[in-house]
Amino acid sequence: MILHASRSGQRVNRYTGAAWTQLDEFDSTRGYASRGAAGLFWNWTAGPHRFSRHANKAWVPRYNRYLLPWGYNARYHSSEYAAIEIAQANLGDHVSEDTLWTVAWIIKNEFLPLYPGLTIGTIQLPEHWELPAGRADGKTDMWYNQPGVLAERVRNLMREL
Repeated sequence: MILHASRSGQRVNRYTGAAWTQLDEFDSTRGYASRGAAGLFWNWTAGPHRFSRHANKAWVPRYNRYLLPWGYNARYHSSEYAAIEIAQANLGDHVSEDTLWTVAWIIKNEFLPLYPGLTIGTIQLPEHWELPAGRADGKTDMWYNQPGVLAERVRNLMREL
């Protein structure tokens, strides 16, 4: 599961003039996904106490089980991972605990049941910047230059659910 930061770059809500919030970023990102996201695709957008599912599981007769569709969001890594876009408008913006709980809930309750070979301890949870293509593209994501920090935090939250 690739963990992305949405990064709209917004700082002010153009409708209200108020500071751009993590909830504004969530709404904007899920709207972008629903409008086609310029050809990109990810499975979920996560925000504080809410998420948006962008594709439902589908029955795959070849494997005799439900699987998630994969889409293009991390160059050649896209065929290896599902993806969550986490609402964070700008590098350094706070990502709330409520949002991290949402990420943990999605992975534990929506993703892992479809892939019985994966567990909380074995699932790979790289941020986009931790993957070779992400580094080559200059990605930064939430905990840039702190490998594994976000993954371990999400795993610990999944264990508490």
